[in-house]
Formats: sequence, structure tokens, C-alpha cells
Amino acid sequence: MDKQQPPLIISHGSLRGIAALIVVGYHLQFFGDNKIWLEDITCIWSRGYVWVDFFFILSGFILTYVYGDRDVHRTPLKIRDFYVARLARVYPLHLFALCVVVCYRVFTQFYARITHSPNAIYTVPWVRLPDHLLLLQSWGIFGKPVWNIPAWSISTEMFAYLLFPLILAFSISYKKLAIAAAFTVACAFYGFVGMSSGSLDIIDGWALARGLAGFLVGMSLCLTRSVWLRIPEKTITAIQVSSVLAIVALIELLPNDTFLIMPFVILIGATHDDRGVVADGLSWAPLRKLGDWSYSIYILHVPVLLGLSFFYPRILKFLSIEPNGLTRFIVILLLFGLSIMSASLTFAFIEKPARKWVYGKFRGSAPASPVV
Repeated sequence: MDKQQPPLIISHGSLRGIAALIVVGYHLQFFGDNKIWLEDITCIWSRGYVWVDFFFILSGFILTYVYGDRDVHRTPLKIRDFYVARLARVYPLHLFALCVVVCYRVFTQFYARITHSPNAIYTVPWVRLPDHLLLLQSWGIFGKPVWNIPAWSISTEMFAYLLFPLILAFSISYKKLAIAAAFTVACAFYGFVGMSSGSLDIIDGWALARGLAGFLVGMSLCLTRSVWLRIPEKTITAIQVSSVLAIVALIELLPNDTFLIMPFVILIGATHDDRGVVADGLSWAPLRKLGDWSYSIYILHVPVLLGLSFFYPRILKFLSIEPNGLTRFIVILLLFGLSIMSASLTFAFIEKPARKWVYGKFRGSAPASPVV
């Protein structure tokens, strides 16, 4: 990797943290009844899965931003170093989260045996563990992902990572042609989805196409980012605010998910140089910290939810309390609170040390690049 690294994009880190929390909210719908009024009047949570597409676009943008400003002939991307960096970034925490879910599976099996309550068993098939361990669960080979569900997108990202060095080399040598090709592939996928189901909630089958389409859009956006630098700051602010309002309106009013791709692209492009009012708000320290913890929040919130789904009903039963709106509200607070708290701990004691160890073991030094 080059010695001179591009500056960290603060806005994108904060946006990643916000998106991770929305995905946490999405999985609330699979836990319990007695939804509170806020869940019933908005689609923000029920369509939270679309923010995974935001992640895909952002990932393609950031990787191109970090690795793309180079003369491919003079300073070619070191393939081995790139793959080590990607594995160091995503795999240790994925493995930890998967181990937590495995322990939960063993615990429920043991609990069911000693209490004679087979319904308590977390019935995820053991035979599917190897493909999840190898991050192949979304490649359309073994069926729908079943263990730690959010990791399906990491599996999809790994596919994009495998192709990235080749796509990047082509993009640098033939920029206009690469942008046109990426635009064509993305439009074909989003057009197909838009004219069929309209839903981007795809975690198997076409999952690789979903991830790659977003990734290519992000790469193309980064290759044309100089356009945004020529826009005055007041106009950038108007664009940022308009894109946020468009995202909210489309989520609430238009059920076709593919229409959200364009405002996602505009928001990422308009905030990439940290100018404008929205970017200023995203520089708030707690949001920046949330961005640091975003991957941990994303990959660990389902294990947290599994723990709540087991213990919380039993605590209510022990206390002779019927589930209601108040208990639902407490569950929501616990899920978000525990997800953020556990993410802060795993980021400090697992994610960062493991990344540093992998870098030191296979590259000889700790990473100097922004966290991507």
C-alpha cells in the first residue's frame, strides 16, 4: 500500500454507524409482539434491510478511495496485502460472533435436555456451520444463511473483495469504459428487481448480484468524485439535506426498494469531503464513535437478540408479568443498549487487537490506512 494515505472520511464513518443501528431495529420485528406505536407508524425499521445496500455502495466507494489513487503500472496494488487487510478487517469478529451463536445453540440444547422442553432448542442445523465458517453462506451453494444472519452480507462482500483488484486495475486503465460497464451491470440488476418483486431483501440466490451491484456503484461514484468537489458548499448542503429527506420519504411512501439507490449514492457523494451542514452534524464525537463500532454493532446484534429472546420471556414469566407495550419498549432499549455496549467492548478487545495481530503476522506491520 502507498505510504501516503487519503484522509479519513468522517461523515462516512458516522453514516455507517447510523445505518448499523437501523439494521438492528429491523431485526426487532422478529422478536415478540406488542409493538409500540412508533414501530407501527413508520417503515424505517421494517425496511431497515435496505441499509445493507448502503453498506455495499459505501464499501465500494471507500476501497476505491483508499486504493484507487495510484498509477497501476508504477505502484500496483499488492494483491496479497489487500486480501490480508480484508480478512483482518472482517473475519476475526465474524468468527467471534459465530462462536457466540454456536455456544448459544449448545446452551439451548443442554437447557432443553435438563428441563425437558424441546421447544427451547435453537434449531440451527450443524451441517451448515462449515459454509458459514468459510463465509460461503450467500454464494448460492448451500441454501439460505441460517447461523448469525447478518454475516450473509460479509460473505457477499468477500466475493466483491475477490474481484476488486481486477476491477480496480481495469478501472484505472480504462476509467470511462469501467464506469459505463459498472453502470450497465448495476442498472440491469436493479431494473430486474424493480420490475419484479421491488424488494432488495435478498440474502441468498441473487445475494452475490445484490452485493456486487452496490459495490460497483460505489466504485463508479468514487471514480467520479471530482465532480462533487466543484460544487459550492451551500449547494452541497442543499443536496445533502434533500437526499436525507428523499431517503425518508421513499422508505415511508414507496415500497419499491430500488428507488433508494440513487439518494444513497447522492448522500455518499455529497458527504465524501466532509463539507456541508449534514457532514458537520456527522462529525459529532458520539456519532464518530458509533462509526468506529459499526461493524461490531452489525455483526453482534443478532447474538444479543438471541440472548434476549431466551432470557427475557422467562424473566417476565418468573415475575408474573404479561408482555405489553412497556415490556416491548424495555426490550428495544436493551437491544440497542446491549448491542452498543458489547460493540464497544469487542471493538477494543477483539476487533482491533485481532486486526493488528493479523497484519503483524502476515504483513509485518500494523495497518496505516483508514479503517475500511
